[in-house]
Amino acid sequence: MMEDFDKCEITNRDTLTVDFLLSPPPNSDPLLTVESVNKASIVQDTVHIIIDEDVSLRVTGRDFEGDSLTLYLIDDQSEVLGYNFARKTGLGTVVSDFTWSPECHVLEGQPEVFVPLTFAVQDNHCTQPRAKEYALVVHIKDINDKSEQFIPPNVFTPNGDELNTYFGMYRIDEQTGIEENILPIDNCAGQFEKVVVYNRWGREVYSSTDRYFKWYGEDVASGVYFYYIEYTNRGYRGSLTIRF
Repeated sequence: MMEDFDKCEITNRDTLTVDFLLSPPPNSDPLLTVESVNKASIVQDTVHIIIDEDVSLRVTGRDFEGDSLTLYLIDDQSEVLGYNFARKTGLGTVVSDFTWSPECHVLEGQPEVFVPLTFAVQDNHCTQPRAKEYALVVHIKDINDKSEQFIPPNVFTPNGDELNTYFGMYRIDEQTGIEENILPIDNCAGQFEKVVVYNRWGREVYSSTDRYFKWYGEDVASGVYFYYIEYTNRGYRGSLTIRF
């Protein structure tokens, strides 16, 4: 407002009103990236692993205006599933690593499961906060026990000729000459428990809880015997012949 004062004491006034139009500062969507830092690569937003492999991811959030950021997991189930991921807050850029070594309970008795994970980054802009999400699926399969390849031996000859001298679940690799165990591999569905050998009258003559067992036929006669290989989820029965 302006006012003049003259000698005749006649006052003249004028008023100028100025309006200030305040616009919020610009804000763009934050950037969220998830990359694998080990051999478990991301293919079409999915990580494929088996139960004895690890997931290792680097999650990065960036804000082009330099706002404060919060990086987190939506529906975090770390206490149930056992993975590690720390919620992080920072200015401009924030990084947090996701690591997971899934155990058998994650499968819940199934041969495979699909675990969805949703990472999110939120900027703390003063008037127009924005967020970004990234949905990832971890596909976890049980170990292939290779039971379809299991063909137990049925004859051994502990007669001193150093050929087929014991009963065990082994074969010789033709390329390396190394003795390999051929029992189905332990996995989440089933683990080796024991082997028992019986004579024709049903009397136990040998047993072991070692999957690398070797029975040399001590104190038994030549003839036909029967074995039972027990896993937690199934068993294998068969006959074998001992020739001295």
